[in-house]
Amino acid sequence: MKVFYKFLPLLFLVSVFCLGNNKLWGQAIPLTEGGYLVKGYQISGDSIPYIPIREVVIFRQRVFKNKRDYENYWRLVRNLKKVYPYALVARAKFREIDSVCATLDSEFARRRYVAKVQRELSKEFESQLKELTFSQGRLLFKLIDRETGRTTYEIIRQFRGGLTAMFWQGIATVFSSDLKTKFDNETEENKLINELIIEYEHGQL
Repeated sequence: MKVFYKFLPLLFLVSVFCLGNNKLWGQAIPLTEGGYLVKGYQISGDSIPYIPIREVVIFRQRVFKNKRDYENYWRLVRNLKKVYPYALVARAKFREIDSVCATLDSEFARRRYVAKVQRELSKEFESQLKELTFSQGRLLFKLIDRETGRTTYEIIRQFRGGLTAMFWQGIATVFSSDLKTKFDNETEENKLINELIIEYEHGQL
């Protein structure tokens, strides 16, 4: 397990927690004297309150073949809730790094910038990455491809070079993982993952 998590900080060359404040625009704010302060519109001299209502999504009822199928489902739910936030910030950081590197005028400058980001991210996330299990790590690889359109292998190759990518792919293979894992929307498991992500994003998971 210790060897396994050591290569995970490399993934976070494309991640940092920058999700910011999650308050909704137009959210009702409680007042100390009672009541709520909300957004509103002025229409023909009348004040019309505006309070957004969270969208509710409904999927088919889950049907489990047996107890093992039931347990696998809830294990997937737990793993998704654990690693999906990482995949989201990986997407955000990947775009940021890609954008910054495009403005740098030399390969040396790009590598120096990437190395600096790697040190910062390793310091911030190493303790959290130690807690990931094998199944959570494999799910994270898949979700990174879903969110960025590039596999973990391709990301490492872009920012760290082909030899580094090959090295970490070899390490992953030892632990029955694959940095080249793609997210195929047509598989039954990934269809379920897509549904769970929608529920997660709507606060229903």
